[in-house]
Order: sequence, then structure tokens, then C-alpha cells
Amino acid sequence: MPTWKKILVEGDDIPASDVTAGALGTGSYDIDGALAVDTINEHTSGQGVAVDGLLIKDGALVGFPLLLNLLVNGGFEIWQRGTSFSGAADGTYTADRWQVGKGGTSTINVDRESTTKKANSQYSLKVAYTHNAASSIKQDLKIADGYHHLLGQKVSLRIPVYANTASAVRVGITTDGTGGTTTYSSYHAGNSAWADLSVNGVTIPSDATYVRVSVHLEASCTAYADNAMLVPCTFAQDYWSLTPAEEWERCQRYYEPHAGGTSTLPFVNSYAAAVGENKMSHVLFHTRKAIVPTMTKNGTWAVLNCAQPTVQRGDVHGYVLVALSTAAGQLDATPNSSDDTITAESNP
Repeated sequence: MPTWKKILVEGDDIPASDVTAGALGTGSYDIDGALAVDTINEHTSGQGVAVDGLLIKDGALVGFPLLLNLLVNGGFEIWQRGTSFSGAADGTYTADRWQVGKGGTSTINVDRESTTKKANSQYSLKVAYTHNAASSIKQDLKIADGYHHLLGQKVSLRIPVYANTASAVRVGITTDGTGGTTTYSSYHAGNSAWADLSVNGVTIPSDATYVRVSVHLEASCTAYADNAMLVPCTFAQDYWSLTPAEEWERCQRYYEPHAGGTSTLPFVNSYAAAVGENKMSHVLFHTRKAIVPTMTKNGTWAVLNCAQPTVQRGDVHGYVLVALSTAAGQLDATPNSSDDTITAESNP
């Protein structure tokens, strides 16, 4: 047994020829001063390496919220537009902020999933995919939307994926700008089990205009994604969620529906002295929008002595709902079904 197994002195070098597998045994050793090594590997497969209580495993910090998630709705918990999208067209938003990138004549069915999910999650995203050309479920971060701090920096991605077909699914980070490209993870094994797919240390070009995260689909399969995490760091991290209120506010910065279901807000309720009078209701958004939104009034509302209401003068703070009187007297325009909505789309 080498004598250095019993005592290590500051400044001593241990010859590589003296180090053999298990030579140090399983005990604890104190080192006064600095320990300089090129590589520290886990002793037991799958256990990682603990440094002063911080667990490093598979290239990531475990259970430690070092940085907040750059992705909005990375946990796929919020689905304001609906929970099932059959034959989704290219560009369709499914879970909030997650968009379909359809290749060719591929068929993409997306659903909110409550059974096949990570243990610490309420929902995952399920995609049933029939392949024609490479497709994706993606989220874009536009630099102009407040992500200037990413320029010239490194970002890393981790998305747990479950898939039933080998070499069908991988995840990626895409950027434009000088040298911009797509950097992919390894493929999922297709063994119908969860696997963490990671991309580490992608440098964002200084002239990039966007950063795109994608679950890339390259062969027909059924796959699930959950707890996606993008951080400005050289290595990926496990998912760390915000509070529900914080995540809702982040989602509603880009999309906010009003009315529908049993809601009676917003509405116009007024009195018209004559035909042809515009009566208005001023409505504020719950959350300031990323850009001036595209406003859409949906459904056939219940009206009294007025035409169907219209949305006017929308900005990042709110809008005006206007009803034109068709007779003198009491005037009402009210949503009365789940189809009677007003939506604000604010996608940079």
C-alpha cells in the first residue's frame, strides 16, 4: 500500500503510476491546501460527484437553482389555447409559448398529458408524429424581447424526453447570426423511458436575433417532453420551476384570453339616446404585453339594441370594446358561451 494513502501533505505530488483503481479505498481523507486535478469521475455509476454538498451528475448541477429558466412554460403546465391539437398546422401554438414546426406533409398531434410525465410535474407535452420531413416542437426567444444579455454568452439546455422509437427524437439549440447553427443532443434510445437530453455550452453570436429551443422529430413516433430548462451557463441544469403566479404572468405577456365559458367580462352596458351611437368599455390586460397585440373578437355575443361589439385602440396595456347602437334605450353586449372570447396575441 503506498504511504500516501495514509497521509497527504500540501504540495506533494502523487505519481500516476502509484494510483490504481480503488487504491484509496473507501475512507475519508483530509487535504490541507489546494487539490489540483484534471478530471474527477464518479466512483459509482449514476451517483454523480458531491463537492461541499453540491451534487454534480451527468454534466449538470442537481437540485440547485443556480439560474432561472430562460424558457417560458418550460414545465408545459399552462395551456391557455386548449389541451388537444389534432393535425396541427405549422406555426400553431399548443402549450403556451410552444409552437409546432411542421415539415412537409408530416402529421403532428399534440396533447396535454397527465399520466406519462415526470414525477414532479402535473402535465407533460405529448406528440404523436407521422414523419414526412423533419419537424419540431419549438420555442423562440427573440433577442429584441429583452434577451440582449445572451449575446456573446453560452447557453445550455436540458429536456427530459420519453419516446418509443430509436433515433427519432433529439433536442437542439438554434441561433442565427454569424456562425449561427443548430447544435443537437444525442438521440433518445426509443426505449419508452425518460431520458435527459442535453446540449451544453452553445455560444450565442453577437449579432443573433433569436435563440430557438426545439424537440426535434425525425422519424414517426410517440414522444413526450417535460421540464425543459435553458440557462445562460456552460452546462445544463435540472428543471426548477417558478411559482404558478409567476409562470402565468410570463405566459400572459404573450397571450391573454378574455371572456368565454361562464365569464361575463368584458361587456358593454350603457344607454343610447339614438341609433348610431358608439358605446365603449375600457379593458385592461392582467399583464403588460410584449408588443402591441393582435386582437380578435370571437363568437356571436348576446346583444340588446346594438351590433356585435368590436375591439378598437388596443395597445400593450389594454383595449376598448365598442358597441354601435341600433335603437334608442338600454344597450348590452355580453359573451354568453365558451366561444365568445377576445384574445390578445403578442408574439414578438
